Amino acid sequence: MTSVKSSPPISKQQQLTKNVDVNLKQLKDALFHSDEIKERIIHFNEQKLFIVYLDSMVDKRSLEINVLDPIIELVKLAL
Repeated sequence: MTSVKSSPPISKQQQLTKNVDVNLKQLKDALFHSDEIKERIIHFNEQKLFIVYLDSMVDKRSLEINVLDPIIELVKLAL
């Protein structure tokens, strides 16, 4: 039987901030920089949005059609 390595609890220093880069780094650190964790970053109006997902659990085509494409369309409308 294999043991599952659990993430340490989130401390006050690891709470979400207004800085997307810091938040993404903290999330990756908490998830042990697993190759399973994928992210997509979208830039708009000098801001960044990121979506994080588990590669083996997400249908990439569905993610693109149902999540990313609508967000990208909203970004285009806002420009």
